[in-house]
Amino acid sequence: MEDKETNIIQLQEKLKVQEEKIDQKHVKYIDNLNKITNNLEKNQKEYEKRLIKIDEDITLKKIELEQMQNNNSNKKSNTPKISIIICAYNREEYLKRCLNSVKNQTLKNIEIICADDGSTDNTLDVFRKYANKDHRFKFFTQKNSGPGVARNKAIKMATGEYIMFLDSDDWIELNTCEELYKKVKLNDLDILLFLMKNYSEETGEYYEDSYYNLTPIPDDFENKVFSHEDISNIIFSISISACQKIYKRSLVKKVHFAEKLLFEDNPFFWGVMLQAKRMSLLKKHFYLRSRHTSSITSEYDNKYFDVIPISNKVISIFKELNLVNMYKYQLTNYKINYVSQWYHMMEEKYKNTFWDLMHDDFQKLHEDKKIDSLMLNNLNEPNKLFYLRTLKSRSYVELDYLEKYSDEK
Repeated sequence: MEDKETNIIQLQEKLKVQEEKIDQKHVKYIDNLNKITNNLEKNQKEYEKRLIKIDEDITLKKIELEQMQNNNSNKKSNTPKISIIICAYNREEYLKRCLNSVKNQTLKNIEIICADDGSTDNTLDVFRKYANKDHRFKFFTQKNSGPGVARNKAIKMATGEYIMFLDSDDWIELNTCEELYKKVKLNDLDILLFLMKNYSEETGEYYEDSYYNLTPIPDDFENKVFSHEDISNIIFSISISACQKIYKRSLVKKVHFAEKLLFEDNPFFWGVMLQAKRMSLLKKHFYLRSRHTSSITSEYDNKYFDVIPISNKVISIFKELNLVNMYKYQLTNYKINYVSQWYHMMEEKYKNTFWDLMHDDFQKLHEDKKIDSLMLNNLNEPNKLFYLRTLKSRSYVELDYLEKYSDEK
């Protein structure tokens, strides 16, 4: 009996050893299989990357060849690759730096359209001198009407494949046009976004900020082509500056800048961004943004009041494009937050007039039951309270009291 038990135990041990060997072989087999699979996937990805790189290189070589042909040609009839629009009002002090940065671009086949907005200094003379020496410069002057009017006129004059905007006290890196043009042609883009860097005229220092670094857009979008739908959750956080993008001219022709209003970039931004089918990002600081006393502490006075019509123009764009429902949460909060932010930061002397305009504006929203319902159902708590308190108040003093008293509670 004992012998039988011993044999059984020995047999079980042998079986166990065999099972362990089989398990080890199985594990080794699986490991080898995984390695082979990983290598295949890696090789496939490398192969795909090489194909993409080859395709990009071929396209870039074609673009470079085309640029060389255009740069070596003396024919003025060539369609410019890029039209750069510069509007100026009394910017003689900074203008030459701006104009030299576009004059000396490595991409030569460009046109520069300069708009003098009724300057009282020598801005117009500076434009005229550059135009007399370089046929790529065009200029016009108008009575002082604001950048919106000037930019719209310049857009009508533009003949380039793409359009850029440059403020007259700012400047761009010398390879800007060449690098941007390569990217837009490579991917047949409607809009290409890039980064801005700030420059302090007082200290001579460069500095960056998250707004003009386009921080809300994920880094991997630099290698993607996208539309507004792909960034719908962050689009209201993106810099609206018209100068931070290059646009296909056919797209820009569909929209226009708000005229004789401050914040004219705002409706333009939404007009182009919501209609562009192919956008991309280039995370390089091509644009240098001048910051000086006159640009930072400029007196807004009654221009504060433009906030209200500008916000309504933005809503109208969403309506025209049938996108209100898609963006109802962001749009309603944008509307109230945009107005309330300016109300809370303005000087006391402007509040009475601003409150009148704001109260009338909110009252119209409230009387339209469909819009009022949209507001109440989508506004976050702070914006909803401001909307309702403004409607309830009978003056800016009462609104401020309601805000203060409720906050203390």
